[in-house]
Amino acid sequence: MKETRSRGLAALLAALALLAWVAALFFAQRAADFSAGVSIQWTGEGAGVSPAQLLQAERWAQEDGRENPPAATLWQEKADRSVTDETGERAAAATHLECYGDAAEFYPETLLFGSYPSREDAAGCIIDEAVASGIWGSASVVGQRLKLDGRTYSVRGVFKGDSGLILTQGEGDSAQTYGNLLLRLPDGGGETEARAWLSQNGFSGGEVLDLPFLSWCLGALSCLPALLLGLGLLLRVLRRGWKLKYSPALLVQYIPIGIAFGALALWGMGFPWDLPDKVIPTRWSDFDFWSRLAGQVSASLRAVFTSALSARDLAIWPAFLACVLTTAAACALVILAAERVRVDSGGTLLAAGLGAMVATFLLAVAFSAAGGVELTRSVWVLPLIWLAADGALRVHERRLRPRTEERSECREALPEAVRETSLGGE
Repeated sequence: MKETRSRGLAALLAALALLAWVAALFFAQRAADFSAGVSIQWTGEGAGVSPAQLLQAERWAQEDGRENPPAATLWQEKADRSVTDETGERAAAATHLECYGDAAEFYPETLLFGSYPSREDAAGCIIDEAVASGIWGSASVVGQRLKLDGRTYSVRGVFKGDSGLILTQGEGDSAQTYGNLLLRLPDGGGETEARAWLSQNGFSGGEVLDLPFLSWCLGALSCLPALLLGLGLLLRVLRRGWKLKYSPALLVQYIPIGIAFGALALWGMGFPWDLPDKVIPTRWSDFDFWSRLAGQVSASLRAVFTSALSARDLAIWPAFLACVLTTAAACALVILAAERVRVDSGGTLLAAGLGAMVATFLLAVAFSAAGGVELTRSVWVLPLIWLAADGALRVHERRLRPRTEERSECREALPEAVRETSLGGE
């Protein structure tokens, strides 16, 4: 009974660890969807960039013959708006997101019907399910017309969501400034390149937030459970080899097994990893590099969380915090599960391996309802590698263990005088 409870607890901890791990990946990928470019934010009356200024910057880039210029999208938010149908009889409360640029990149949500309005489509809009249902009682409303702030828009598409949002495009010749800009730089550029682009075009001020780098940090954070599991396996393999250091023949026999499981652990962890240039110091003797980098990241995050969160921020930062929490839970549960999992036979290995694969598949299906999650190689293979290594190391340990029980039984079977002589000889 005690053994059954122990196995049940180990299986429960492993299942919870897998759930938290997949959830961490889901939230990291959710935040990454909104982190396609560097974000610049201006505060204060009249601060920012207008569509007319952005078009002028594009013309300058063409005249200078610059290849592959950055793609920029301006946006601003107007809260507590009332949206009505064309007759004005039915209304719904909404937050108005007005942009000028690639609306799909600025607010990438799952489309239910239609498409996003293009940059030149100032008469079109896209709304979420809440607005569509509030006005027409259905989400299939592409082609319907609605009114907002005295203007009439045609619904080009409906996206998933219950926040009450309407997204429109601004006028290209407008001199009205937008307080937010999303800059998609070529070749994965970041904060340094964004500041250079702003200076080049005379766009002063603004708080620059390197979203791609923060997204990379979040992705790396969500991989911590895999790192713990893989490093734990490597330590077990090395520790077993260290125990055999005084038995050269046994050590030589063990080395191929240790190398095989060590290589599998590294492969399962995704090694070698891709590192952004921002985390690689230009001089290895620059010992203040990491403290400066941490200070820059923490300052950017402080600026975000101390300002009023927009509808777009509310799509990113809750996912950011949820990823941090689920990653911490996954790491703790992975450690607890790894300490309690015992693979004592081939049958146990087969059952545990099949259980891990089925549970991973079911979690992938479950998260598909919330937009889907792309499971990394680590989630699929590292638990299986751990189970196989645990079983192999236990078999190896049993074969090396002195058979003290057999020796004790043999001694008990000897006559008392012979046993005393034998013990005295020892």
